[in-house]
Amino acid sequence: MTAQHWQAVTDIVAVMRSAKVKSNELKKIVAYIRWWRNRHSNEAIGDHLFEYLQVLVTHGDAYSKSAVGYREKILEISRQSLGDFKNDTESVIQILGWATRLV
Repeated sequence: MTAQHWQAVTDIVAVMRSAKVKSNELKKIVAYIRWWRNRHSNEAIGDHLFEYLQVLVTHGDAYSKSAVGYREKILEISRQSLGDFKNDTESVIQILGWATRLV
């Protein structure tokens, strides 16, 4: 991973910790991206990631108000930190994977 990758990890972790987002929320997103990659191996995740996160915020089956807040934070920081990587699905997986471990 490059310095730019690690900066994205650091940014995501800082926001997740300050918002007290639980790592399992990130794990669910990483699992979805892996599933998506396995079905669309020739396509980059692109804007689909942000559309998926927006659907989770708007229509997701949230078990609590805090879960909705977590997902809103994840969407916000993903747009800020992953925008440069949206055409590189493996980088997105690596960045979110490391962020999950460090939250």
